[in-house]
Amino acid sequence: MHEFQLNLLHGIPSEINVAAMPDPKDYFETISGDFFDIKPYDGATFTNPFFQILQNNSLGGARVGLIKKTFTHYYNEKTGTGGIIKTAEFPLTNEFIRRSRFYEIMM
Repeated sequence: MHEFQLNLLHGIPSEINVAAMPDPKDYFETISGDFFDIKPYDGATFTNPFFQILQNNSLGGARVGLIKKTFTHYYNEKTGTGGIIKTAEFPLTNEFIRRSRFYEIMM
């Protein structure tokens, strides 16, 4: 695990904006004819590609590719609340956006 180096000129800021969106619904059918509701993007986070570059800058020598699995924790000292996020991050690059109307809307 590598911590982000904070307060770098070309790194991530100490606070970011996050938007939560409902998962699109889909279903699949088994060979025996059973139907199941699924969430195709369960466990995925889609990010602005520029933020992924800033993240890598903040990782210094531990930088990785644009698609990565992150483990994040956060807390608010005033309210005593916090949380943990473990998710796969996918940047909404031009390539992804061209392939899907869903990605275009998210960006």
